[in-house]
Amino acid sequence: MSIQEILQKSAVRNEAMLLVGLLIFGIICIPGAVYLVGQLIFGDFAGDGFRDFFASISTKLLAADGAAWLLVASPYLVLQCLRLTRYTWRRIGTPPDGK
Repeated sequence: MSIQEILQKSAVRNEAMLLVGLLIFGIICIPGAVYLVGQLIFGDFAGDGFRDFFASISTKLLAADGAAWLLVASPYLVLQCLRLTRYTWRRIGTPPDGK
């Protein structure tokens, strides 16, 4: 196994760990933040508070609802957008001939 293969496997493993970590963060923290902001702006949630709100999001996640998954995956998606922006700025910032 070459060093390049080892680095590629390591990069894939690190990216997978980052994805899982940010999904867990999205499942635990994002619904709480959305609930708190909703409470401040709109008032009480129609139900039994945060427990019902979290249960409804969990149910939608299990039902593969796209909006719920977008909400949960948003930390990872924001990170990827920032990475893409940084990459683009670096590419635009250098002349095509590399000088």
